[in-house]
Order: sequence, then structure tokens, then C-alpha cells
Amino acid sequence: MGVLALISGLQAWNYGGQTFLLWEVDTSLPPWAVYEVYRDTVPITQVPQGELVGKTFASAGENYRLWDYLPGYRWRVPDTSGEMLEVPEGHAYFVYTPERPGTSYYAVRLEGADTFLASGPVAEDTGEPTAYVQYQSDTVIIFAHWIPGRGEMGNAAAAGLGFNFALWLPPGGYGPNPPLVVYLHGGTQNLMALTQYGRPYVLDGLLLTLDDPLQTLFRDTLVDQNTFWLGYRKGFDRFDPRLPSWDTVMLYTARRVWWEVSWVAERFGVDTQRVSVAGPSMGGMGTLFHTQLRPDLFAAGLSWVPHVIGLWDLTDSAAVWFIFGTKYQNLPTELEGNPGVYDLYDTRWRVANLYSPSWPPTRVVVGVNDERVPWENNAAAYCFLDSAGVGFGLFWDERGHFFDEWVGAHWYPSKFLNLWSLTQFRRSESWPGIAGFDLWPDSAGRQPDTSEEWGTWGGYVEWSGVVDSPDVWEASLWLCNQSPYPNDVCPSDSAFAYVIPKRCRLFRPSPGEVLSWALLEDGDTVAEGEVTADSLGQAWVPVVLTKSPRTLVIRQTQGLREGRWEARVRVWASRGELWAQGPAGRKLLLKLYSADGRLTLERKLTLLGEPQPLGVKLKRGVYLWRGGKVLVQ
Repeated sequence: MGVLALISGLQAWNYGGQTFLLWEVDTSLPPWAVYEVYRDTVPITQVPQGELVGKTFASAGENYRLWDYLPGYRWRVPDTSGEMLEVPEGHAYFVYTPERPGTSYYAVRLEGADTFLASGPVAEDTGEPTAYVQYQSDTVIIFAHWIPGRGEMGNAAAAGLGFNFALWLPPGGYGPNPPLVVYLHGGTQNLMALTQYGRPYVLDGLLLTLDDPLQTLFRDTLVDQNTFWLGYRKGFDRFDPRLPSWDTVMLYTARRVWWEVSWVAERFGVDTQRVSVAGPSMGGMGTLFHTQLRPDLFAAGLSWVPHVIGLWDLTDSAAVWFIFGTKYQNLPTELEGNPGVYDLYDTRWRVANLYSPSWPPTRVVVGVNDERVPWENNAAAYCFLDSAGVGFGLFWDERGHFFDEWVGAHWYPSKFLNLWSLTQFRRSESWPGIAGFDLWPDSAGRQPDTSEEWGTWGGYVEWSGVVDSPDVWEASLWLCNQSPYPNDVCPSDSAFAYVIPKRCRLFRPSPGEVLSWALLEDGDTVAEGEVTADSLGQAWVPVVLTKSPRTLVIRQTQGLREGRWEARVRVWASRGELWAQGPAGRKLLLKLYSADGRLTLERKLTLLGEPQPLGVKLKRGVYLWRGGKVLVQ
């Protein structure tokens, strides 16, 4: 523990680029009593004087978000030597982040009081704020950091607010470059929520649990306002919450989440290619939100029982109105184009307006008996996501909303839907998105459909050996045929699906480009054909998958990728003979490919300005070159 002397007056000191204030409070005050913090460059002799830099509650010393795990725990702050000092009983504290070095004086007073406490001069350094250990054991390391409240991770009313995050260690330890799974808790829960189900951990990796409270004074009661892992209005005052007339919703919480994840990844040598995120309910909504806004940060996502349509289900909540405004206002957010907050938090809106093939593989499971999240809303959203070709694994079953209502549901505890499953994904790897999944392709109608009590679209599909090259995308795919959990095994021996390559780094067809594909089993071709890349350059390949691995090969002919092309050059076939025409004197290296991607012809030409035969006879079929198709009938 620290060696800082504790007195009844105001103590102020600077360490690590932040200034820490500590003072004794009147224990007869209610916990929601508000203290004001003032700062000036000269001694403070009256209040108000100088700048009001923040407020805090009389109960600020209580680190109550940890009490489920550590009853009665209090905040720890670094003292003048960097040792951690517990904020004693009967004391409050505040943390200020200076913008520039210098000397400052501080004062605190109870809001509306005539008296105040003042500090002597504090020599202040600046620096990048960091996190400090609150508690450590062989199981978990709990950190805390304090935000400046100047528009990055919180507004002025959140200045000095502390946030915890916990890093859970696997029982057997972990090796170099471990994967990291980030857990976002549900509404009304906290970062310690998983401890009620035993010791949380990820085998051979690290588990990071984050927290989403915004302690708010509401009708003489302190409540933890959730921000849905997104943020809140620029003008939201947690000491005096009111409905907005107009405002902008800022991504304060989102930026804090990204900071905390990056901080842990850097200091614990995490394999940044294997950082994934999961969560239930509000945390499931946050999972969908964060994987889609930051595909450069997260390798995969797992969303349990989310409101897939976002906040529209929650628009009767006054607490939501305070931080986001009403659904009728649909206040603008700070993102480019200023989309409305209710639109932005709706997965369907993001798919329609922000979708990118770079989104990571994501699995979603919802319950038909969920009384918090209407199944009919999620079922309709599933249909939209599937038809849009986002490629997610979509699951549903008989579960309710809460963990104890999952036991006995069809997909509990599926190997596809646990935290461990996320560590297999890498941010740099392409993956096969699945759409239009049909368990019984020879039967009328699509199976399963959302009228059934349980089912999955794409959830049975497994893969390995993805090849992502400039000319070829390839993967081995099969329907699940073994699992520790029997319900994971596909009930059908074959199933239809559109396979859509996602997150490709090298295989990048142009919109409208014709691609050839082949489906192989044991080296033999079982199906082949052509598809045209959609408006995003994605190939939707219709295949039948089985429980035996089949290799899908999609070819992009190299000739279509070799730089810019002169639009006036034409190549065509007449009665099986190949012709060309283009500007006189134009040099042409003509490469012609068969529909399955094989180079059929390579010829150097000097064009004559008029139709010229090339002296080549072709068999019937479709041939490709970088200027288009050649049809030989």
C-alpha cells in the first residue's frame, strides 16, 4: 500500500500525467451528495474560483462494481511513488488529467456549501494516461483507468470517472502470443458477471471482461446507466439528467472499449490477429456493433440473445431517452454522415448502409421463448441478414433471455457458441460466408424455417484450408459430423448453400466480373459453373455440401487483373474463329482463359484498326479475357 499521509484536508498530487485528489467527506451525507472540483493557477481563496473541472459523488471511494467478487472493495490510486493507495472509508477522490505541464491549485466543496477545502501547489506533468492494478491473484488481474472527460472517452460530466476491466488467466497458464477474447456484459450486469457461473477463463488464452456503467443521479438515487457499449449524448449530464431538445450522440464508450482492448493487447503480448469479442443481450448488441465498426480490431464475434434490430425494442425506457433521446428524435451520431443513433445501432441499418465484406465471422443465437427480445423481430432480422449475404452463422432455439433459461435449449452448450470457439479465427484470414442454407434441398420449401422451435442457417458448416490468392479462392467445407455435443451434428447428409468468400485480402474480383468455380471431392469434380461478382465484388457460389469435406475452388482469371484496358479494343468469335479489332498500331498481349480458369491462348498482336482474324479456332464455350467474355457457339 502507498505511504501518502491522510489528513482531513484536501490532498493533491501528480503521478503518471494525472493529478489525484483525496479528501474526507461528511459521513452523514447521502451517497449521492455532489462535490465540485475547482482548479486555478493561483491559490484558491474563495469558491467558485478558477475552472470547474469536474464533479463527483460522496460515495466515490466505493469500487462497488467489484463487490460481487470483492465485497466492500474500494478504489486504489497511485501515490506519489506509484504505490497503490486505497481510498479510505469516509473519503472521496477525483482524478484530473492536465492538458499541459505547470503548477495548479485545487479546491473541493460540497455543492451549494459555503465552505471548501483547498490544496497547495501541485507540480503537474502530462503524459498518456494508463491503467493501474486494483486487485491481482492467480485467477484475475483487475485494472482501472480514469478518463479525462474532454471528448474522447467521455464528456465533461464524466471527467475523472474511473472504469475497471479484468483480465482472467487460464488455469494452466498461457504461452507467447495468446489469443484474447473480450466479453461485454449484459444490461444491469457488470464486468464480474461471469463469476457467478464459476471461474471464467479461455483455455490457452486470455479473457478480458469490460464494464459499461455511467453512474447517474436520478431522483435522489444513484443508478448505473448503461450506454449499450456505444456512448451517449454530448450534453448528457449525469448529475442532472434531462430529456434533450437536440444533441449529438458521441461514441464515448466505444472509444473506451477500443482503448482498453488495445492497452491489454500491447502489454500482454496478445496475438492481435486473434482478438475476438462476445456478449449476451446488451453485450450481444455491442458485439455486433463493435465487430462491424472495427473489423480491423476483431477477428470474430459471438452474440447471445441480442436485440438484432438494436434499440427500437427499448424505446419506452426513460433511461434510454436520457442518453440517446427518443426514437422520434433519432438524434444524430458523430459518425460520418451523422446517422441517427437508433438507425446506427440497428444491425439491419448497418448492413444496408455500412456493410463491408471485411466484417469478421460472427455467430448469433436467439431464443423463441425470450420475453425480453421478441422472437418475431429477431426472426425477421435473420431473414434480412441472410438474404443480404452477410454470411453469419444464425442460430435459434427454445431458450429464454437469461443464462439460467438456456439450459435444455437445443444449442446449449454447442461447441459453435462458446468463448473457446472464437480463438480459432484470425483477423488476417478469409472465411466462407454462408447464405440461403437449406438442410433438405430436394424437398419443397426451405428447411429449417423460422416457424420451427430451433434451427440454424449456416451454423453446421465448418471449414479449413482457406486459400486467398490474387487468382484463386479455395476452402475445404463440410457439414459438422462430430462434436462433444450431439446436437451440433448436422441431421442431414447434404445441404445447399451459397458460399461467399469474405475478408479477402488478395482475391478481389471487380463488380460484374465473371468467375469460374468447381466443387471437388477426393480430387474429382462434382459440380462446376460460373458466377458473376455482385456490386461489392463478392462471388455467391451455389453448392451442395456433405459431411465429407468438399473443396470449393473459385478462379479469377489473371487476364482480367492486368491493369487498365482500352475500351475500344474488341475480341470476339465468328463461326469458331477468333477476331480482334482496335486502334491501329495498338500493341496487345491477349490472354484467353476457359471458364474454369485455364489459360487457353496467349498471343502478342499489333492491331490494324480494322477487324483482323487471329487464325485461331476455338471449341464451343465461354472464354474470358480482361476486356470481357468471348462466346463460341
